[in-house]
Amino acid sequence: MDLTNELRLDEAKRGGANALVEWEEVALHGLLALTDVEPWRQHAAYGGHVFAPPGVPPPKAFRQTYYFEDEVGKEEVTALCKRYLDFLDKMLNDFSAENYPASPQ
Repeated sequence: MDLTNELRLDEAKRGGANALVEWEEVALHGLLALTDVEPWRQHAAYGGHVFAPPGVPPPKAFRQTYYFEDEVGKEEVTALCKRYLDFLDKMLNDFSAENYPASPQ
């Protein structure tokens, strides 16, 4: 959690956390299966159809992927934030369980 604490300090007091941006190659038909695309657009009727002779690889596109990097290595921003959110959620649940016992019904 040292990295997340440093990132929080960077964002709050040092002018912003700097994310490393890299271009990631993605199969074109895989772009519609991403979670940030509306579910109705994931239907095959809205997708791009590629017709090619057998053995021709599918077309590719590139998208930006964001990472935070420290001396240990780099980690994708969403994965790091998810891990930190899970940690905070567990901490809050543990605190609530110890300080607010369930009311009798």
